[in-house]
This record gives sequence, C-alpha cells and structure tokens, in this order.
Amino acid sequence: MSASHPAVRPHGPVVRALLACLCVLAASLTLVGPAHAAHRLSAPKGLRTSAATATTLTVRWTAPRGARAFRVQYSTSAAMRGARSLRTGRAAGRLTGLRAASRYYVRVQVVDRRTGSR
Repeated sequence: MSASHPAVRPHGPVVRALLACLCVLAASLTLVGPAHAAHRLSAPKGLRTSAATATTLTVRWTAPRGARAFRVQYSTSAAMRGARSLRTGRAAGRLTGLRAASRYYVRVQVVDRRTGSR
C-alpha cells in the first residue's frame, strides 16, 4: 500500500506570499546600497599640533562635513605598531602618556557612530 500525499501546488497562496516578501526584500537591499555609499565621509584634513608638553600633545584637524566622531591613533612606529588610540567628538584630541624627546606618528579617522566603522 502506498501513502498518498496531497498535490503540491507550486503557486499556492503561501508560495506567492513568500515570493512577494523576497521581492520586497531584494528591492529594499538594492535601495540601501547606494544610499549607504552616498553617506561615506571624506578623510579629515590639515592635521596640526598645538599645546605640547614633554608628555602630552594636542592635535587638531579640519573635519569633513557631517563627521561627528573620530578615532585618533598615535605611535612611535610609522607602521602604527602598538598604537594607542582615543575617540573624540571634536576635531581635536589630546595625546597623553608620551615619552619625552620621541617622534610620534598620528593618524585620524572618521568613525561612523551608527556602525562604528571607519
């Protein structure tokens, strides 16, 4: 005796609803891509120093339009090995714990507050 199964209708209401959801999802992903790309911010420019002591240094820069958060990295290595970092919501940062008479390399990046990406 064989078991009988109800006929599967490939275009039944459930399948149509799933296809409609997939189409809406695909359309929304397509719309998000270009909008996110347009949101990308430029890099900060004009990095300069001010207010230096033997163990601290204040750095300032020109923030790109729309930038609200920054990550400042500093290291005695040009390759930024062992870099220390700080986050700031201003176009300036105070580097602390520096060694006197040492050369430091500084890098500033814009941080997207929504995603944390640079």
